[in-house]
Amino acid sequence: MILAATNIQLLTPQHWKDYELIDCGDFEKLERFGDLILIRPEPQAVWPKALTDAEWNKRYHIKFKGRSATSGEWLKKNPQAQDRWHIEYKNKDVAIKFRLGLTSFKHVGIFPE
Repeated sequence: MILAATNIQLLTPQHWKDYELIDCGDFEKLERFGDLILIRPEPQAVWPKALTDAEWNKRYHIKFKGRSATSGEWLKKNPQAQDRWHIEYKNKDVAIKFRLGLTSFKHVGIFPE
C-alpha cells in the first residue's frame, strides 16, 4: 500500500488579535484566548506537534485534563488564573465581544475555527 503525501491547510480567522492557534498535534491544541494560553484535547490533531512538550509546558497557563469521554477538569499553573474572561474580535466595521469560561467538558464558549 502506498500512501500519498498530503499538505494540510489550516484555515483560521484573520486579523484576530485576541485568538491564536499557537500549535497543535498529538491530539491536543495550544491556543491563546486574550492573555490566557490553554492546552485542550483535539481529536482531529492527528499529526505530531511542531513545538516540543517542554515549550508547550513553558507557555501554557491552564490545561484541560479529561476524566472521562465527556468531562474533566482544568489544571491551572497559577490558582489565581481566571475562570471567566472576555476577548474581542475586530475587523473593519465589525466589533464583537465574547465572554469565555472554563467548562467541565473542555470548551470555553466559542469555536474560533
